[in-house]
Amino acid sequence: MNNYQSSQSTLTTDAVNNYKNRIASVKTIKDFFASNTSDSSAANDSAPELYQMALRAYGIGENEVTKSRLTKILESDPYDPKSYVNSLKDSRFTALAKAFNFDSKGNLKAPVQSLSQTQINSYISEYSSRTTAGLSGAELTKATSDAKTAGTYFATNIVKVTSVTDLLADSKLTNFILTANSIDPKTVDTATLKKAFASDPSDSKSFINTTDGAKFKSIVEAFNFGTDGNLTDSKLGTAQNQGALAATNDLFLHQTLEDQQGETNPGVRLALYFQRKASDINSIYDIMGDSALYEVITTTYNLPSSISNMDVDTQASMLSKFVNVSDLQDPDKVNQLLQRFSAMYDMENNTTSSTSPALSILTGSSSSSGISADTLLSIAQLSSSR
Repeated sequence: MNNYQSSQSTLTTDAVNNYKNRIASVKTIKDFFASNTSDSSAANDSAPELYQMALRAYGIGENEVTKSRLTKILESDPYDPKSYVNSLKDSRFTALAKAFNFDSKGNLKAPVQSLSQTQINSYISEYSSRTTAGLSGAELTKATSDAKTAGTYFATNIVKVTSVTDLLADSKLTNFILTANSIDPKTVDTATLKKAFASDPSDSKSFINTTDGAKFKSIVEAFNFGTDGNLTDSKLGTAQNQGALAATNDLFLHQTLEDQQGETNPGVRLALYFQRKASDINSIYDIMGDSALYEVITTTYNLPSSISNMDVDTQASMLSKFVNVSDLQDPDKVNQLLQRFSAMYDMENNTTSSTSPALSILTGSSSSSGISADTLLSIAQLSSSR
């Protein structure tokens, strides 16, 4: 059994590395669907195909979508409410389309500015979600209007930025970016941002690869700046920018580990799932409509099973006393919730944290940007060592 688990961990790592290597040369959707067997190396022939990795990363089964339909999804504009992908009414497909830079003809929408249009749209969407989460009535109306104004300013002015100096000179832009990434602008000064943009994501010793700087890594990877602070074309011409690539790989690891850990550690599976979905929760009703999210919350706060017999509005009112939905946009607060979940889950199931080392690693992660790929791989390696 140990040899099997070790083999599975190796296959997962190989799959991620193959995806990173091959996606860099993808110029069209046709390239994206090309088989591993079509390149000059036989070493990756048994690895998951690029499209299989992407589907798994976003929780989509291969039997749910044909290649022709997937092509239409990737060619569709996820930010257009009337587009094909949005007509499907499935957030998984929308998230998948947002992760890639293909145009309506299946070619690359090459980001030739500091931030690709795909990433600009993504930040606007995330900013709106973060600033309106948990609100209702007049507060929601005002927050939605303010978010639209801020998004318009961001879209208009970010395209004028040609260097890190330009970016840091406009606090409206940096505050918008930080908020979209669940970082409180009041906690970050210009010097720290400058240090982050001067970091090399591929250097394990650089600032953004430390505990303090990790939360800025996805931001730095999203921009087409070199470590000298100027525009660079080294990130152009790829189907995914570095940030989207990292996110796809992390999601793939999340999905894989949820399946693996679910066989022996249901608590880890629930915690991983909650950690992955937390930022998408915009109301108490989102939690109530998802049995796994609901179980995490009821376990965390030791709520009686009888509450499920209450009418919907009464349940929502009760849960709101324990959960501030806006807190779920903050990775640190999500981590604190999962630490409590870990303790309560152990008590409820007569286990201890020592019997669930994977759960200990998950809830002990100090990265404010959420569980990292390294942490996910650590959990996978635990399976192979037991």
